[in-house]
Amino acid sequence: SIDRSRIMRSSGKTPSRQRRKVEENAGQLFSKANTLYVDEKYKESADLFTQAINTSSATPYWYYFHRAAAYIQLKNYEAALRDAEVGLQMCPGSVTGRKRKGIAMFHQNRFKEAKAAFEDAKRLGHKRVNLWI
Repeated sequence: SIDRSRIMRSSGKTPSRQRRKVEENAGQLFSKANTLYVDEKYKESADLFTQAINTSSATPYWYYFHRAAAYIQLKNYEAALRDAEVGLQMCPGSVTGRKRKGIAMFHQNRFKEAKAAFEDAKRLGHKRVNLWI
């Protein structure tokens, strides 16, 4: 289950300009984390994705999917699965989330569950997931 207090911190009392500034800062952290990921600096990337998640008052689901990718590269499959599942609770139709979930489960030797996640991703339109099935 999702801790909604972490995802939706805004009580409505924060002025919208301040809220926009917070989200802008979270977006900048997310962008820097992506750059670090592309540069194969996965630990630093995961740390910045975490900062972006903790900064945002309404964390977008894709922040979790991106951090899951960094965790997969770090071989932290439990954390990757946790992030994939949080993201999927927020966006149940995500093919990317299902793929991340499948990869994390595969590396935990949970092959039947991984296959089901990959098949769901394929059914929803992910074209490159066939490599995992």
